[in-house]
Amino acid sequence: MQGALKHNGPFSRYNRHHFNPEMREYNMKIQRLRSSLCGIGLLLWALCLTFACSNGDPCANSTPSEQCPIPDCTGEIGPQKTAPNGAACTKDCQCNNQQYWGICKDNKCVSIARTTCPTRGKTQECDLPASLGYSCVKGTQSCQPDGLNGLYWSACRPLTEQTEVGEACFDGLDNDCDGKIDADDSDCDKKCKPGEKRACFSGKVSNKGVGICAEGQQVCDENGDWPTICSGEVLPAEEECNGLDDDCDGEIDEELTAPACDEGTIQGLCAQATKRCGGSIGWITCNASDYRITFPEYEEKEVSCDGKDNDC
Repeated sequence: MQGALKHNGPFSRYNRHHFNPEMREYNMKIQRLRSSLCGIGLLLWALCLTFACSNGDPCANSTPSEQCPIPDCTGEIGPQKTAPNGAACTKDCQCNNQQYWGICKDNKCVSIARTTCPTRGKTQECDLPASLGYSCVKGTQSCQPDGLNGLYWSACRPLTEQTEVGEACFDGLDNDCDGKIDADDSDCDKKCKPGEKRACFSGKVSNKGVGICAEGQQVCDENGDWPTICSGEVLPAEEECNGLDDDCDGEIDEELTAPACDEGTIQGLCAQATKRCGGSIGWITCNASDYRITFPEYEEKEVSCDGKDNDC
């Protein structure tokens, strides 16, 4: 009993600590100091852990921004899902990720949220937005292309690389946004479908299909234009002794200049004799009958005593 009274007395150690105002204030300060030191320690530990995990990169765990660029990527579609619009970039794939599509313009992402699509592989026409620098330009996009993990539409790609395009004929789209499609658009009057073929002939119409003259062929190029050259055509040529109508006038081997029969070996009146055209075999070697055309008294072996060089 005496021990209990002594312990609970006004001057006991317990009462000195709990009922002395100065001592109580001192204890509270010590407690607050301990709490502050503990908080600072936890903060330093968290910062150390953050920098250790990010290899010292303050942007490793942050949202992409102008100060914190998007990580590098390969291919057309990046792996990120965060909104990249306005973030620093060097490649289109940094702005074209799993949830957004866009382009890297002036080293900043210009991106738009993707929309869902029904079936992988399906394609549709799309309008390129003005925010990407296009003005009334049609494009095309496909559902879940390679690199995209969900059923979302791909980026809308222009049908041509130009910012302002004319009508791309034969694709079923109003590319120049004038309300007219393909053949109905005057821009397509002189256009052709790439790969299309047509007969051609650059000579006179009256010569086409006559003699050796024949049509050629042209193949429409990838830009929808006919080439200027007519491949494979055969045009009129100078007439030759060959059994053909070389000048395509309906006559064969006509108006030819025949060569001499045996130039340099035949003398006298026989020297004026010329070869005859043998058609497909060419010029025929002269014989006695050829010489007699210009020199009727010709003799292969001279027998006449007429004062003439009959055998030339």
